Amino acid sequence: MIGPFFQEIIQPTPGSRAPDFRRMYYLSFHRIEGCWKYVSLDTRNPVGLMPATSFGPGEPGRIALRFEPFAVPGSGTNVTGQLIRMEETISLQDADHDIAEERFLMADGSGHMWLAYQYEYVRR
Repeated sequence: MIGPFFQEIIQPTPGSRAPDFRRMYYLSFHRIEGCWKYVSLDTRNPVGLMPATSFGPGEPGRIALRFEPFAVPGSGTNVTGQLIRMEETISLQDADHDIAEERFLMADGSGHMWLAYQYEYVRR
């Protein structure tokens, strides 16, 4: 905790086969607006700061966040770009164990949402 903000830094464990990255995020409950506020920065994707908010306080042990739509540049040397919408659900398993699931929805009219990432981690 940094004042009223919860800070997490996610990175691969030493010796992991996962490529090195850092994901930092800050989460706080905004009492006047009655919602959770979140911002993250992830070194894996060049999308900049990623702000999100909840719609209300949520349920005990679960926070659901909606991100502002963001564009990813595409892969390789051809920059194609694609607008994506994202939702994240953080489920508190116990005092030191959380699961976060990120679901993506391409802005292509298909309406297909899928689980893109699931993080299961412990506090140390």
